Amino acid sequence: MATPEQRKQRVIEIFNSIANCNKAGVSASKIKLIAEASSNWGAQRRTCLEYLNDLENTNKIKIEGDDIYTIEYLLNLDRSIEDAIKGNEKGVNDHA
Repeated sequence: MATPEQRKQRVIEIFNSIANCNKAGVSASKIKLIAEASSNWGAQRRTCLEYLNDLENTNKIKIEGDDIYTIEYLLNLDRSIEDAIKGNEKGVNDHA
């Protein structure tokens, strides 16, 4: 069983893995992340899922099926979409 300090470190490592995937413009795979973490730490899948749930419960990540995103990534994506929509509206209005 992991100590509280090990658990904290593992949650941080999982979050960093998710953030690195998001920085590359892709979602993290829940299944692959759990499998890799289980293998690296000799932890049960259930324990690794608890780590993900801890992150989701603190609003640091969003799990959608097998895809995992940081909340920061999703907020930036929303802003990009809004900016694109505003840009399109501006372009349409400029030509009118």
